[in-house]
Amino acid sequence: MRIEENKEAIEKILQKYPYIEKYYGRFVTFFLEKDHPLINLIIRKRSYLDLLNGWLEKLDSIPNVTHLVKKSKNPAEFFNIMSELKVASFLIDKVDKLKIIVPKNSSPDFEIEILGKTITIEVKRIEDKMETLKGNVEYDPTSPGLPYKIDDISTIHSKIKESIIEKKQ
Repeated sequence: MRIEENKEAIEKILQKYPYIEKYYGRFVTFFLEKDHPLINLIIRKRSYLDLLNGWLEKLDSIPNVTHLVKKSKNPAEFFNIMSELKVASFLIDKVDKLKIIVPKNSSPDFEIEILGKTITIEVKRIEDKMETLKGNVEYDPTSPGLPYKIDDISTIHSKIKESIIEKKQ
């Protein structure tokens, strides 16, 4: 019965966020059963819901946005997909055309047209080195960051090398 009570409370909250409700509302029971990160955002960090709702609103008319939503059902991929939604919603007003790529493999994420050129984009989220479960990041602004900044630079370089040199993206 606990899941049903939580489901009703979450559905009530989602009524304030029509685009989150449109894309994620039908998955509430599944998310509750899987302890999905979106449930944590809905319950504890509602300020993020305004952002997510805004991104989905801007991307609502783009074909294949549901592809990203389906990928984000996997709790471990949720924050990666949030980053992709953020980048796509940022780009949509700045390019002539934005296309969400539904690849056979995992990349690239988008294709944009700008100034007569076609460019593909792969979004990478540099994960917090202190996270314990992939996709469940709790950022602590009070933690000492210097050792992690150096480590993150090497992570960025290795991801660039992997994407550009090894995968030829």
